Amino acid sequence: MTVELALEAVGQGEIVGMPTDTVYGLAIDPFNQEAVQKLYVLKGRPAGKPVGLLAASREQAETIGEITGAARDLADRHWPGALTLVVTPRVILSDWVGDAQRRTVGVRVPDHPVAIELLEHSGPLAVTSA
Repeated sequence: MTVELALEAVGQGEIVGMPTDTVYGLAIDPFNQEAVQKLYVLKGRPAGKPVGLLAASREQAETIGEITGAARDLADRHWPGALTLVVTPRVILSDWVGDAQRRTVGVRVPDHPVAIELLEHSGPLAVTSA
């Protein structure tokens, strides 16, 4: 039930709390600019400070970022886990999700069953610490 409620909220552009393997996070749809703005206001986050992405698996992460060569080897050895890879996005993300000037985005696969379940259903989410 909790995952279903979180999916509904994210789909409506809301911010949801979620556990990860390192900290609790605040998650949003990375393609919804209004949700990104809500997150920045809620956190008092400086404009333009990039937010990274969480994905359910390396395969899901590869749909949004180029994970090849050494980065792929690192992902295979350390995901799920607390390793964030900074990669080139394959998709256009909302402003401040990743760094548009540098054409980079941080992505990782958390080692937490609830986070993985949510991400499997939602797709990658933009997440920052709660």
